[in-house]
Amino acid sequence: MPAAPLLLVANEFFDALPVRQFVAGFERKVMIAAGGLAFDRDGEIMESSPARDGAVSAIATCLAQSGGVALVIDYGHEKTAPGDTLQAVRGHRYVPTLVDPGEQDLTSHVDFEALRRAATDAGAATTQVVTQGDWLQRLGIQARADALAKSHPKRAEELEIAIDRLCHEEQMGQLFKVLAIRSPEWPIPAGFPE
Repeated sequence: MPAAPLLLVANEFFDALPVRQFVAGFERKVMIAAGGLAFDRDGEIMESSPARDGAVSAIATCLAQSGGVALVIDYGHEKTAPGDTLQAVRGHRYVPTLVDPGEQDLTSHVDFEALRRAATDAGAATTQVVTQGDWLQRLGIQARADALAKSHPKRAEELEIAIDRLCHEEQMGQLFKVLAIRSPEWPIPAGFPE
């Protein structure tokens, strides 16, 4: 990380970092079974991501020492909780996680509570986690869309569809969360509650 003030936007970055899964305290492993791949145990799963913790720690250390803000926009959950969020995507569709390894994107939901903990442990300050829909509304997305629709009436319907996709609770509005990690000397960025 540079030894200078930093403005960083991490949009769907942390979800792509490796995740480890545990069942009853034992790490879940992949094994060969019946000519394919399978997990070696099932049950209630707890996930952790040392790679995420390390990345956010490096960012937070830079922010604490040199100033700046990092915005994290990703899908995930606000509080640490059990659950299997590991998934595979290929061609914009969900596919079985262990089928065709290397031919699809693996991803998992971001644990924002763990991100906040790693950031504060590294000396940075964090905001509350807010939903993407609330954050965009606080930043004035509707007023901007209205102004664009007035200037380009033929695109008004397209703009409303885009706003709905980004902000509606049944689309990206609730699933995606936003967190700001900042130097303790820097103010809380726009869009977040005080």
